[in-house]
Amino acid sequence: MIRMNNVAGIILLVNELEVSADFYQKLGFTVTKKVPDTAITVSFGSFWIELLHKSKVVSEEYTEDIPNPQKGAGIYLQIQVDNTDRYFEEISNKGIMPAGSPRNFPWNHREFIVVDPDGYKLAFFNSI
Repeated sequence: MIRMNNVAGIILLVNELEVSADFYQKLGFTVTKKVPDTAITVSFGSFWIELLHKSKVVSEEYTEDIPNPQKGAGIYLQIQVDNTDRYFEEISNKGIMPAGSPRNFPWNHREFIVVDPDGYKLAFFNSI
């Protein structure tokens, strides 16, 4: 039986490549690849996010998502941090406005949500 090896990354359709790349760099991602006017890949460790300009989509499956105004509805990229409160303060000082303050949840996470320039949601958490 062939099995999966790794969750490597995710592709996000975006409106403005540089704006999105700047946002993710402020969060701590590093730009690892650029395809001019088409895509920018940002990485953290072995995980990558390809920011793909929506006008450069060539796959039929991706094209059907372009007109949908609500990108990633119900999907939250979970990112673990050492200290939720300090990370909240750090990114707020860089001009990123989280959707709310850090809170404790019954699943033993302290977390807060950030919405990227295209409406994708990221949940930053630490275990409590």
